[in-house]
Amino acid sequence: MREGVSRALDLLLGFDGHFLKLNQYFGDWSDAVQAIENAHARGLRVTGHFAHPLPLAAAAIDGKEHAGRAAGGHRADGVLYDDIVQLFRGAGVAVVPTISMFGGAAVGNG
Repeated sequence: MREGVSRALDLLLGFDGHFLKLNQYFGDWSDAVQAIENAHARGLRVTGHFAHPLPLAAAAIDGKEHAGRAAGGHRADGVLYDDIVQLFRGAGVAVVPTISMFGGAAVGNG
């Protein structure tokens, strides 16, 4: 795991934080998996944006920020398919579907 992530977790705990939020541009998905494992080892829950749902669901990420076109967890056409929904459901990953709800409305108003 990158030294910066370890330091970020130390700071988060120093400020009495309870959640770590990952960005989808975190780097290699294996770095994100290590961050999840280290955060859980420190008693933190983890949520975030991510483009690689399978390894992060397997690493027991707690939540997925957004769903749909701009948020990973979908195919190139931007549709959130049922197999991805079932992956999140089966892994117990909570999803905040902000983008899919408001993204469609924004396109309709264009």
